[in-house]
Amino acid sequence: MSKDTDNDEWLETPVATAHEWSDPCKQFFCDYLGYMSFVDTIFNTAKAADTSTHTLLGVMRKIVPAAAAAGTSAPTEASDTYTSLLKIYSTLLAQMVWCRGVDNFLTYVAQLLGLIFRTRPETLKSSKQESLEIILGFSSIDELVAYLAEKRVYDLAFRGMRELQGTLLRELGFDLFPVQERLNRAVLIIEDRNLIVHNRCVINETYIRRTQADLATVGAMNIPGLLCAQRCMRFLAHAAVDIDGRAVAKFKLPGKPVSEECAGCVRKANDGIRSLSPGTGANASCEFRGQDT
Repeated sequence: MSKDTDNDEWLETPVATAHEWSDPCKQFFCDYLGYMSFVDTIFNTAKAADTSTHTLLGVMRKIVPAAAAAGTSAPTEASDTYTSLLKIYSTLLAQMVWCRGVDNFLTYVAQLLGLIFRTRPETLKSSKQESLEIILGFSSIDELVAYLAEKRVYDLAFRGMRELQGTLLRELGFDLFPVQERLNRAVLIIEDRNLIVHNRCVINETYIRRTQADLATVGAMNIPGLLCAQRCMRFLAHAAVDIDGRAVAKFKLPGKPVSEECAGCVRKANDGIRSLSPGTGANASCEFRGQDT
Protein backbone atom coordinates (compact mmCIF):
# COMPACT_ATOMS: atom_id res chain seq x y z
CA MET A 1 0.00 0.00 0.00
CA SER A 2 1.13 3.51 -0.68
CA LYS A 3 1.76 5.82 2.24
CA ASP A 4 -0.19 9.07 2.47
CA THR A 5 2.18 11.66 3.96
CA ASP A 6 -0.55 13.31 6.05
CA ASN A 7 -1.76 10.12 7.77
CA ASP A 8 -0.12 11.05 11.07
CA GLU A 9 -1.52 14.55 10.85
CA TRP A 10 -5.00 13.17 10.38
CA LEU A 11 -4.60 11.04 13.49
CA GLU A 12 -2.89 13.51 15.79
CA THR A 13 -4.09 16.99 14.81
CA PRO A 14 -7.32 18.02 16.62
CA VAL A 15 -10.42 17.98 14.42
CA ALA A 16 -10.84 21.28 12.61
CA THR A 17 -14.41 22.50 13.10
CA ALA A 18 -16.14 24.05 10.07
CA HIS A 19 -18.33 27.15 10.24
CA GLU A 20 -21.45 25.09 9.51
CA TRP A 21 -22.43 21.46 9.92
CA SER A 22 -25.34 19.54 8.51
CA ASP A 23 -27.74 18.11 11.07
CA PRO A 24 -26.36 14.55 10.57
CA CYS A 25 -22.86 15.87 11.27
CA LYS A 26 -23.94 17.58 14.48
CA GLN A 27 -25.57 14.34 15.63
CA PHE A 28 -22.39 12.45 14.74
CA PHE A 29 -20.27 14.70 16.94
CA CYS A 30 -22.70 14.54 19.85
CA ASP A 31 -22.25 10.75 19.85
CA TYR A 32 -18.51 11.09 19.21
CA LEU A 33 -18.17 13.25 22.31
CA GLY A 34 -20.17 10.73 24.29
CA TYR A 35 -18.01 7.64 23.79
CA MET A 36 -14.70 9.51 23.75
CA SER A 37 -15.53 11.27 27.02
CA PHE A 38 -16.85 7.98 28.43
CA VAL A 39 -13.38 6.43 28.27
CA ASP A 40 -11.74 9.52 29.72
CA THR A 41 -14.25 9.58 32.59
CA ILE A 42 -13.68 5.91 33.44
CA PHE A 43 -9.91 6.38 33.64
CA ASN A 44 -10.24 9.56 35.70
CA THR A 45 -12.61 7.78 38.08
CA ALA A 46 -10.18 4.89 38.55
CA LYS A 47 -7.32 7.33 39.09
CA ALA A 48 -9.36 9.27 41.66
CA ALA A 49 -10.22 6.06 43.52
CA ASP A 50 -6.55 5.05 43.71
CA THR A 51 -5.57 8.57 44.78
CA SER A 52 -8.11 8.38 47.61
CA THR A 53 -6.63 5.05 48.71
CA HIS A 54 -3.13 6.53 48.84
CA THR A 55 -4.43 9.53 50.78
CA LEU A 56 -6.16 7.28 53.29
CA LEU A 57 -2.96 5.24 53.69
CA GLY A 58 -1.06 8.42 54.48
CA VAL A 59 -3.55 9.27 57.20
CA MET A 60 -3.39 5.76 58.64
CA ARG A 61 0.40 5.89 58.81
CA LYS A 62 0.16 8.93 61.06
CA ILE A 63 -2.10 7.15 63.49
CA VAL A 64 -0.08 3.92 63.66
CA PRO A 65 0.88 4.50 67.30
CA ALA A 66 -2.77 4.88 68.26
CA ALA A 67 -3.70 1.80 66.25
CA ALA A 68 -0.94 -0.24 67.90
CA ALA A 69 -2.11 0.81 71.34
CA ALA A 70 -5.57 -0.41 70.48
CA GLY A 71 -4.19 -3.79 69.41
CA THR A 72 -4.77 -3.22 65.65
CA SER A 73 -2.44 -2.50 62.77
CA ALA A 74 -2.55 0.08 59.98
CA PRO A 75 -1.84 -0.79 56.32
CA THR A 76 1.66 0.01 55.12
CA GLU A 77 1.31 -0.21 51.32
CA ALA A 78 -1.25 0.70 48.69
CA SER A 79 -1.35 -0.32 45.06
CA ASP A 80 -3.19 1.25 42.12
CA THR A 81 -5.88 -1.39 42.31
CA TYR A 82 -8.56 0.32 40.22
CA THR A 83 -6.19 1.50 37.50
CA SER A 84 -4.69 -1.98 37.26
CA LEU A 85 -8.12 -3.58 36.96
CA LEU A 86 -9.06 -1.10 34.25
CA LYS A 87 -5.98 -2.04 32.25
CA ILE A 88 -7.03 -5.68 32.42
CA TYR A 89 -10.35 -4.81 30.79
CA SER A 90 -9.00 -2.13 28.45
CA THR A 91 -9.14 -4.49 25.45
CA LEU A 92 -12.85 -5.05 25.96
CA LEU A 93 -13.34 -1.31 26.38
CA ALA A 94 -11.40 -0.72 23.15
CA GLN A 95 -13.68 -3.09 21.26
CA MET A 96 -16.76 -1.30 22.61
CA VAL A 97 -15.40 2.10 21.54
CA TRP A 98 -14.37 0.71 18.14
CA CYS A 99 -17.79 -0.76 17.35
CA ARG A 100 -19.72 2.23 18.66
CA GLY A 101 -17.52 4.68 16.76
CA VAL A 102 -17.72 2.86 13.43
CA ASP A 103 -21.48 2.46 13.74
CA ASN A 104 -21.76 6.18 14.48
CA PHE A 105 -19.76 7.03 11.34
CA LEU A 106 -21.75 4.68 9.09
CA THR A 107 -25.01 6.11 10.47
CA TYR A 108 -23.73 9.60 9.69
CA VAL A 109 -22.99 8.64 6.09
CA ALA A 110 -26.46 7.10 5.68
CA GLN A 111 -28.20 10.13 7.19
CA LEU A 112 -26.14 12.49 5.03
CA LEU A 113 -27.16 10.59 1.90
CA GLY A 114 -30.79 10.78 2.97
CA LEU A 115 -30.44 14.56 3.39
CA ILE A 116 -28.87 14.86 -0.07
CA PHE A 117 -31.64 12.85 -1.73
CA ARG A 118 -34.41 14.81 0.02
CA THR A 119 -32.81 18.19 -0.63
CA ARG A 120 -31.91 17.43 -4.24
CA PRO A 121 -34.54 14.95 -5.55
CA GLU A 122 -32.88 14.90 -8.96
CA THR A 123 -30.06 12.85 -7.40
CA LEU A 124 -32.54 9.99 -6.99
CA LYS A 125 -32.54 9.28 -10.71
CA SER A 126 -31.56 5.70 -11.48
CA SER A 127 -32.32 2.86 -13.87
CA LYS A 128 -34.58 1.22 -11.28
CA GLN A 129 -38.33 1.64 -11.74
CA GLU A 130 -41.21 1.90 -9.28
CA SER A 131 -44.65 0.46 -9.93
CA LEU A 132 -47.53 2.83 -10.61
CA GLU A 133 -49.35 1.35 -7.63
CA ILE A 134 -46.61 2.45 -5.25
CA ILE A 135 -46.34 5.92 -6.78
CA LEU A 136 -50.10 6.54 -6.60
CA GLY A 137 -50.10 5.44 -2.96
CA PHE A 138 -48.62 8.79 -1.86
CA SER A 139 -50.67 11.92 -1.42
CA SER A 140 -47.88 14.35 -2.32
CA ILE A 141 -44.60 14.60 -4.18
CA ASP A 142 -42.80 15.27 -0.89
CA GLU A 143 -44.02 11.97 0.54
CA LEU A 144 -42.93 10.14 -2.60
CA VAL A 145 -39.49 11.76 -2.50
CA ALA A 146 -39.10 10.84 1.18
CA TYR A 147 -39.99 7.22 0.41
CA LEU A 148 -37.60 7.00 -2.55
CA ALA A 149 -34.83 8.64 -0.54
CA GLU A 150 -35.24 6.18 2.33
CA LYS A 151 -35.31 3.25 -0.07
CA ARG A 152 -32.17 4.49 -1.85
CA VAL A 153 -30.29 4.94 1.41
CA TYR A 154 -31.33 1.45 2.52
CA ASP A 155 -29.96 0.02 -0.72
CA LEU A 156 -26.64 1.85 -0.43
CA ALA A 157 -26.20 1.14 3.28
CA PHE A 158 -25.59 -2.57 2.69
CA ARG A 159 -22.71 -2.00 0.32
CA GLY A 160 -19.07 -2.11 1.38
CA MET A 161 -17.24 1.20 1.67
CA ARG A 162 -15.29 0.70 -1.56
CA GLU A 163 -18.45 -0.14 -3.50
CA LEU A 164 -20.29 2.79 -1.91
CA GLN A 165 -17.42 5.09 -2.82
CA GLY A 166 -17.57 3.99 -6.47
CA THR A 167 -21.37 4.24 -6.66
CA LEU A 168 -21.50 7.77 -5.27
CA LEU A 169 -18.67 8.92 -7.51
CA ARG A 170 -20.38 7.44 -10.56
CA GLU A 171 -23.96 8.51 -9.83
CA LEU A 172 -23.52 11.74 -7.86
CA GLY A 173 -20.02 12.85 -8.78
CA PHE A 174 -19.21 12.90 -5.06
CA ASP A 175 -16.07 11.36 -3.59
CA LEU A 176 -16.29 10.35 0.06
CA PHE A 177 -12.51 9.93 0.29
CA PRO A 178 -10.63 11.87 -2.43
CA VAL A 179 -7.31 10.48 -1.15
CA GLN A 180 -6.93 6.75 -1.78
CA GLU A 181 -4.94 6.11 1.37
CA ARG A 182 -7.69 7.63 3.49
CA LEU A 183 -10.21 5.32 1.84
CA ASN A 184 -7.90 2.38 2.57
CA ARG A 185 -7.67 3.38 6.21
CA ALA A 186 -11.45 3.84 6.53
CA VAL A 187 -12.03 0.39 5.00
CA LEU A 188 -9.52 -1.13 7.41
CA ILE A 189 -11.18 0.48 10.43
CA ILE A 190 -14.63 -0.66 9.32
CA GLU A 191 -13.46 -4.20 8.61
CA ASP A 192 -11.75 -4.32 12.02
CA ARG A 193 -15.18 -3.57 13.48
CA ASN A 194 -16.67 -6.42 11.45
CA LEU A 195 -14.04 -8.81 12.81
CA ILE A 196 -14.89 -7.79 16.37
CA VAL A 197 -18.63 -8.20 15.84
CA HIS A 198 -18.75 -11.25 13.58
CA ASN A 199 -15.55 -13.24 14.10
CA ARG A 200 -14.18 -12.57 17.60
CA CYS A 201 -11.25 -10.57 16.16
CA VAL A 202 -9.94 -13.52 14.13
CA ILE A 203 -8.72 -12.53 10.66
CA ASN A 204 -10.43 -14.34 7.77
CA GLU A 205 -10.28 -14.34 3.98
CA THR A 206 -13.02 -11.72 3.69
CA TYR A 207 -11.00 -9.32 5.84
CA ILE A 208 -7.86 -9.78 3.75
CA ARG A 209 -9.77 -9.40 0.46
CA ARG A 210 -11.54 -6.20 1.50
CA THR A 211 -8.63 -4.51 3.27
CA GLN A 212 -5.86 -5.70 0.93
CA ALA A 213 -3.72 -5.98 4.06
CA ASP A 214 -0.72 -7.91 2.71
CA LEU A 215 0.74 -8.75 6.13
CA ALA A 216 -2.51 -10.11 7.59
CA THR A 217 -2.68 -13.87 8.19
CA VAL A 218 -5.84 -15.95 8.21
CA GLY A 219 -6.50 -17.26 11.71
CA ALA A 220 -4.41 -14.60 13.47
CA MET A 221 -5.94 -12.40 16.15
CA ASN A 222 -6.37 -8.70 15.39
CA ILE A 223 -7.01 -7.14 18.80
CA PRO A 224 -7.13 -3.32 18.93
CA GLY A 225 -5.70 -1.40 21.85
CA LEU A 226 -7.62 1.38 23.57
CA LEU A 227 -5.37 4.21 22.41
CA CYS A 228 -5.52 2.79 18.89
CA ALA A 229 -9.32 2.73 19.05
CA GLN A 230 -9.51 6.35 20.12
CA ARG A 231 -7.04 7.51 17.47
CA CYS A 232 -8.99 5.69 14.75
CA MET A 233 -12.28 7.17 15.90
CA ARG A 234 -10.68 10.58 15.69
CA PHE A 235 -9.65 9.72 12.14
CA LEU A 236 -13.32 9.05 11.33
CA ALA A 237 -14.22 12.37 12.94
CA HIS A 238 -11.75 14.09 10.58
CA ALA A 239 -13.38 12.24 7.70
CA ALA A 240 -16.87 13.36 8.76
CA VAL A 241 -15.80 17.01 8.88
CA ASP A 242 -14.19 16.74 5.43
CA ILE A 243 -17.13 14.86 3.87
CA ASP A 244 -19.70 17.18 5.40
CA GLY A 245 -18.02 20.39 4.29
CA ARG A 246 -17.78 19.24 0.67
CA ALA A 247 -21.31 17.78 0.63
CA VAL A 248 -22.92 20.93 2.05
CA ALA A 249 -21.15 23.04 -0.59
CA LYS A 250 -21.79 20.72 -3.56
CA PHE A 251 -25.45 19.91 -2.91
CA LYS A 252 -26.41 23.19 -1.21
CA LEU A 253 -27.51 21.35 1.90
CA PRO A 254 -29.00 23.18 4.88
CA GLY A 255 -26.27 23.76 7.44
CA LYS A 256 -26.31 24.91 11.03
CA PRO A 257 -23.68 27.23 12.51
CA VAL A 258 -21.23 25.43 14.77
CA SER A 259 -21.62 26.91 18.22
CA GLU A 260 -18.70 27.53 20.54
CA GLU A 261 -20.19 24.90 22.82
CA CYS A 262 -20.02 22.27 20.05
CA ALA A 263 -16.46 23.25 19.12
CA GLY A 264 -15.42 23.10 22.77
CA CYS A 265 -16.94 19.64 23.19
CA VAL A 266 -15.01 18.30 20.19
CA ARG A 267 -11.74 19.76 21.48
CA LYS A 268 -12.42 18.23 24.89
CA ALA A 269 -13.03 14.81 23.37
CA ASN A 270 -9.80 15.00 21.36
CA ASP A 271 -7.70 16.20 24.27
CA GLY A 272 -8.90 13.21 26.28
CA ILE A 273 -6.97 10.87 23.97
CA ARG A 274 -3.66 12.36 25.02
CA SER A 275 -4.46 11.65 28.67
CA LEU A 276 -4.19 7.91 28.06
CA SER A 277 -0.87 6.22 28.55
CA PRO A 278 0.58 4.76 25.31
CA GLY A 279 1.04 1.51 27.22
CA THR A 280 -2.64 1.13 28.04
CA GLY A 281 -4.23 -2.01 26.66
CA ALA A 282 -3.14 -4.57 24.09
CA ASN A 283 -1.54 -3.31 20.89
CA ALA A 284 -1.97 0.26 22.12
CA SER A 285 0.59 1.59 19.65
CA CYS A 286 -2.12 1.46 16.97
CA GLU A 287 -0.40 -0.94 14.62
CA PHE A 288 -2.24 -1.98 11.47
CA ARG A 289 -1.45 -5.17 9.63
CA GLY A 290 -0.33 -4.24 6.14
CA GLN A 291 -0.59 -0.49 6.70
CA ASP A 292 1.80 2.08 8.05
CA THR A 293 0.68 4.56 10.65
